Amino acid sequence: DPDAVLHLSNSLIVDRAGRMMGNWRCPFDEEGTLRPDLLLERLLVQNFVAAPAPVCRRDAYLSVGGLDETLWYTADWDLWLKLQGAGRVCFHPEVTAAFRVHGSSLTVSGSRNPADFRKQMQVVVERHLPRMLTGTGAVRRASTASIEVNTALAAASGGDLTQLLTAARALIALRPTDWVRFLRDSRLIDRLIPRVRARFSGAF
Repeated sequence: DPDAVLHLSNSLIVDRAGRMMGNWRCPFDEEGTLRPDLLLERLLVQNFVAAPAPVCRRDAYLSVGGLDETLWYTADWDLWLKLQGAGRVCFHPEVTAAFRVHGSSLTVSGSRNPADFRKQMQVVVERHLPRMLTGTGAVRRASTASIEVNTALAAASGGDLTQLLTAARALIALRPTDWVRFLRDSRLIDRLIPRVRARFSGAF
């Protein structure tokens, strides 16, 4: 489908030795063209796209300005959202790439300053949330919880547990329907369990 500006697919998560730790799945059930509003609202909660998996058209990449180099951690997330607004996006359920987790990753090494780490994610949400026509409140609550959980887990991986209380407060503030959205779109289980496995195996 060469007319699509972006193709998304599922990924494996592997440890530093290349051993499979788990699956990282996009929150979509059917193959093919994604509804623009559906992709936008789910992608705003969490970047569920493993960086090595997508394929995009060069002209589309250039038309949206490419990567924002001021975003040292979330430039790819911002790019997927910009491409979402540039044309059709297709999802393929096949696993096409592997994402490696290790102790020198940006999630770990870049999380020494929780405020800056959090800000990287907030910038992306605030930049693209106004493009939603409905449901902004629910998406904002879920994305806020996701950002706080991401910040707390990244800080905790470096030995800083002070962010866990903030994350707990954000989760408590969620409504019952928000929890469904948060768990579905954050892919928290998909992302967390492989990292725990890698750490306990000594390969993180």
